[in-house]
Amino acid sequence: TKCRQLIVGHPDYVGIMDAAKEGTGGVIIGENSECVPTVFRFEWPREVRDEMLTDDNPDGSITNSDLEMAGLLLCWLVLEYVAPDLHHRHAALFCDNSPTVAWVRRMAAKGSRVAGLLLMALALRMKVRATSPLTTLHIAGEQNSIADIPSRSFGGTPQWHCKTDAEFLKLFNSNFPLPNQHSWTLFQ
Repeated sequence: TKCRQLIVGHPDYVGIMDAAKEGTGGVIIGENSECVPTVFRFEWPREVRDEMLTDDNPDGSITNSDLEMAGLLLCWLVLEYVAPDLHHRHAALFCDNSPTVAWVRRMAAKGSRVAGLLLMALALRMKVRATSPLTTLHIAGEQNSIADIPSRSFGGTPQWHCKTDAEFLKLFNSNFPLPNQHSWTLFQ
């Protein structure tokens, strides 16, 4: 194990993500290293949405925090794709879910078998890519609109509902324009 794999540092890449009952989404940007500014969104399959623990479904087996942990893992996988050289690189992922942030910091999830399995997958991916320890930070929900729009673009919030990827990308670029008239790249 190299020292660079053990020490947390200023991030080369930053991911910001959110998850909702309908789906998950977020962005990946370069901080100390370059990457194409990328937005992603993923709609949860019907089987996942049907198992969501809610007031209307008290017997559901998947909590909102489990969905947030799954969204964070998906954010990591998108990061692997847009920044293929993660060897000894530092990454930070922002999330508005306190349990998910705590689980990733400890790399353990008491009380959630789902989150525990997702953490094992994340740890395996980090080991395979030989990255530095992941920095997870909590971002207040009201300050997380850059990830709220992708995660709720499947109908959870009517003004953000997009039927096509092209419609979504147009909405996202209008809300979060990049400098010099550049456009976000949609991960597909």
